[in-house]
Parts: sequence; structure tokens; C-alpha cells
Amino acid sequence: MPLNYIISLFGGIARVLFIAAILPWPASAEVQYRTALPAATDAAIIWSDAPHRVYFDPAARHRNQLLVFLPGTGGRNVGPPREFSMTAAELGYHVIDLAYPNAISATVCWRDSDSACFENFRLEIIDGRDISPLIAIGRADSIENRLEKLLRLLDIQEPGKGWGRFLASAGGVAWENVALAGQSQGGGHAALIAREHKVARVLMFSAPKDYNPQLHKPASWYRQGRTPVQRFFAFVHTRDKQGCDFSQQLEIFRVMGMATKPEIVDGTVPPYGGTQVLLTNYPGRKISSQQAHVAGISNGLRDASGAPLFKPVWTYMLITGD
Repeated sequence: MPLNYIISLFGGIARVLFIAAILPWPASAEVQYRTALPAATDAAIIWSDAPHRVYFDPAARHRNQLLVFLPGTGGRNVGPPREFSMTAAELGYHVIDLAYPNAISATVCWRDSDSACFENFRLEIIDGRDISPLIAIGRADSIENRLEKLLRLLDIQEPGKGWGRFLASAGGVAWENVALAGQSQGGGHAALIAREHKVARVLMFSAPKDYNPQLHKPASWYRQGRTPVQRFFAFVHTRDKQGCDFSQQLEIFRVMGMATKPEIVDGTVPPYGGTQVLLTNYPGRKISSQQAHVAGISNGLRDASGAPLFKPVWTYMLITGD
């Protein structure tokens, strides 16, 4: 199919930006998949090397909800489409894997004596306010602006697919129609956005991890916000020590108010006791913390039939409580 090319100049250097036509993906012929570079949605965006990815299943019974996935530190939305996002599209979500400035890890706040370090670091990435000395993210490059500008472009290019319903009439995003998901750093951003706005649900993979070993406690931003805690779901590996260890991770969930008993999903099937906190010890032997950290959202792990290993877990997290 043809590609529309847009040429944009940054500091005298020509970069070719593209918006791909809707393309089928062999893993699920019904799901339409496309990419768009952020600067193609807003010329003020500077960080634009990684694409947004968009998924839509015209054959699904649509939920009239948008699922936004935020990747972890260094995640660039490269390679094949994310199987988790494909699953969400098949379940009727409009889906966006959002690219945002994520090169710096939130672990820069690990031993900061300022109890608000984690919160300010994240809020600058989320809304672009200049409140953290550790990063420099302007409003144009913020998560909020990037999402709004992508939705506006999609609403113009694909008016029959309903992207406009996720835009508020007064401007900005209609958060009540948005479900947020994220891995690692992205999962922490999802949780904090859900504190600031009432959203449809929150799915956290290997997240959130904001624990300060100097202060010996979770970050100060874990408190009840606008989204009811019953709408939060988490999936973590018991061997994941990235950012914080497993016991500290469970302490974070308790502070957040996710009081349901954590349940191991290995060898079981939904509804996993109705829990909000799902655990895995896959593959049942010692693996590195880094491997454990990405297992829950991995494209590569498959069951005997070739389906994504944790697709039942993703489905549970995406629809439970409807």
C-alpha cells in the first residue's frame, strides 16, 4: 500500500516522517495496525524517533473505550505488533501503544532525600510541567499532549472509527473513556495518571516500582485518587527485582489499597480468585531479574498451541468487572 511521506526539518537536519497506511497483521487478520511518528501529529514535538502504534479490529464488538499502553524505560515500539495490544483490540478496545520520552529510568530517584522525587519526575513526563531537576520535558513532548494530538489526527483520517469520542469537548483527553496499561516505568505513569484522572481501568505490568531504599518506604505519591482502586490490576513476576524486590512490590500494592490476596496464575485459569494482583513464577526455575521483569508482557512466550502464554491473564485484566 502507498505511504504518505512528510518531510520535517529539525535544526537544519532533514528527517523523513511517515504515517503508514492501515496494514493487516498475520497473527490476527481482523486487526488493522498502523504506525505514526509523533512529530507528524504535532510539529512542536521534539522527541520523535519512535513511532506510536495503533490497533483497531473492525469485526469486534466495540467497547467504546480506548486502551493506551505505555512501554517501559527505553521501550521504542519496534518489532512486530505487541500481542497484548492485539488482544485488547480483539476484545473491542481502540488501542494505542504510545511513544513518549522514556530514556531515563525512574530509578534516578532511588536514593533522593526528597520524598516527592518520584512524583515530580513522573508528572513532568505526564503533563510537561517543569517540576523535576532530573529531566527536561516540555508540554509538547508530554504524554498528555502526545495522546491528544494523535487522537486528533486519527479522528481526521479515520472519522468512521470513533477516535473522536476519546477527546473531551473542552479540549484534552476524555479520560473516563480511557483504560491505561503500562510496563515498568510505563505502568507507574499509568497509575499516577489514574490518580489525577478518573479512568476506565488501570493495568500494571511489573509496576509500579517506586520504592526509596534510603527512606525505607514506597514513594509518597501512592494514595487514593480519582480512579477507584477496584479498577486497578497488576501482573508481576516473583523473581522480578528491578526497581524494588518482590516484598517491596507487595508493600507498594498494599499502600495503594489493592487489598485482594495475590494469586499465582501458573497452572490455573481465570477468574484467579477475583484478585487484582496476579503473580507468576514462570518457568518455575531460577531466571534473571531482567528476564522476569519483561515476562508478563512478552510477545515471545507461547503455550503448546502457539498462543501467547499469558493471553488468558491479559484478557482477565482487560474485561474483569464489566
